[in-house]
Amino acid sequence: MNIENETGFPHFQFEKVGYYGELFTVVVVNQTFDFSYSGGLCLIADEQRLPLMTDSWFGEPESSSLKTATDLVCRKVRADVLLNGHAWHATGETTRWQASFTGG
Repeated sequence: MNIENETGFPHFQFEKVGYYGELFTVVVVNQTFDFSYSGGLCLIADEQRLPLMTDSWFGEPESSSLKTATDLVCRKVRADVLLNGHAWHATGETTRWQASFTGG
């Protein structure tokens, strides 16, 4: 099967053998967004992240937690949403940053 990706977002396609021996095609399409500093809008990023081919961890895999999971998992019932950030102030003062995410 040849997929024509007209979304403009990076994608990856591969075939997988199912539990009962059936062959099916898996298509992964990634979208990367930036949060706007004015108005809190979620904008399509200029640079799009390619699909992740491997897992990554915060430290050594045997002794740390999973940072990002591969996009090659065949059955993802829902989307992965990773909200990762940091806050700083130009003068070095103590800062706080409240973040929330609502999906629907």
